[in-house]
Amino acid sequence: MTGKRHDAGDVDAKDVVSGNVVSGNVIGPVVQAHTIHGGVHFHSAGPPVMPMVTPVAAQGSAHADLFVGRAAQVEEVLARLDPDGEGRAVVVSAGMGGVGKTALARHTAALAVRREWFTGAALLVDLRGYDPDGRTVASHDVFAPLLRALDVEAEDIPENRAEQAAVYHRTLDRLGRKGRRVLLVLDNASSGDQVRDLLPRHAAHRALVTTRDRLSLPNGSTLVLKALPAAEARTLLERALRADLPDDPRVAESPRIADRLVTMCGALPLAVRIAAAILADEPDLPLTALVDELRMGASCGTARCRWPQRSTSPGDACSPAIPRRRGSPSYAR
Repeated sequence: MTGKRHDAGDVDAKDVVSGNVVSGNVIGPVVQAHTIHGGVHFHSAGPPVMPMVTPVAAQGSAHADLFVGRAAQVEEVLARLDPDGEGRAVVVSAGMGGVGKTALARHTAALAVRREWFTGAALLVDLRGYDPDGRTVASHDVFAPLLRALDVEAEDIPENRAEQAAVYHRTLDRLGRKGRRVLLVLDNASSGDQVRDLLPRHAAHRALVTTRDRLSLPNGSTLVLKALPAAEARTLLERALRADLPDDPRVAESPRIADRLVTMCGALPLAVRIAAAILADEPDLPLTALVDELRMGASCGTARCRWPQRSTSPGDACSPAIPRRRGSPSYAR
């Protein structure tokens, strides 16, 4: 292929491509080929996703009161995070979104911080493993942000990712030898490749991983999370509603109808909190009216077509009202 520049306006249509020679003012990508049938489309990858590393706050934040139940699971995760325990990685797994994996991980991590188990750092990274646009976070993009969060000076963080990984593990090893334990919460991992290189190697540290899949990690154990029991789901509905409307009586006055509502939400914390947001947005809406609306949506199939990313999960019945009501929030998985 050759290129020859001409002044603007000098190029005739027949001059642009002649045989296999490109000439004239050519702007944008050029394909050199013998014969092309059909259209030619160019695709470019978007910019890499910059991971956000945030510190885990001790329990007592505004969100702590909205964590309901899961007492056995909380104790199980804490037992595995205990510095005197043998496990190094805990995987909280469930086959669908909205079950409350992130909430459980944040809650137990906050409890561990409150107990002063991790004086080196307690850090959370959302790996976006189930991002609908496929813009997941690769492990090699997390080293530099983690090093900054671990108070490594900017001039000591290499540009090369392999060197960043080496500095990252040396930093964790040094903190471990000093007795300054580190907890990493690696949220929304869709594969082992996203987390294996990030797992601390020193025995003093711990990692807490959430995923919708089954991950096999070195020195790891798995806790499979299911939907809430009905009573806990109703309690979550009431607390979430009263977080916005402290004196709202609807759940307390109609516990059986509230149970029907959370059952239609599959007892999934995400769906239950969305239902609570709808009720808070419409203080005069009776529980029975919302139950009827969700039942009608589920029976005619509008739940899936109006909120396709929910797919066929048990919480589908909660989706019909979401797009056409103002103020419905989007919660973590």
